[in-house]
Amino acid sequence: MKKAIYATLLLGLTLTLFYACASTTGRTAGELVDDTTIANTIRAKIVGDKELSFLKINTDVFNGKVTLLGVVPSKQAEEHLISIAQGVKGVKSVTSRLTFQTK
Repeated sequence: MKKAIYATLLLGLTLTLFYACASTTGRTAGELVDDTTIANTIRAKIVGDKELSFLKINTDVFNGKVTLLGVVPSKQAEEHLISIAQGVKGVKSVTSRLTFQTK
């Protein structure tokens, strides 16, 4: 009986937090989770890529729209990063705000 009461209270608290999250940002908890999953997947692919793993690239995601920020050594590296991001499930668009490294 106590377990059922605790489970009900926990469920109520969880739903309240999800509702509060959606009301403050205008987005549902599911949308936030989707964007976080997309960003983490892109980051993992960058870290796993031998040519790009040394780069510090920020991946901002909002409603499936990815923005890449950072410094890259070449246009080829930028195109490769964009290609990686575009290949992730749930990505609607990719915007590059990458800058090129000066020598």
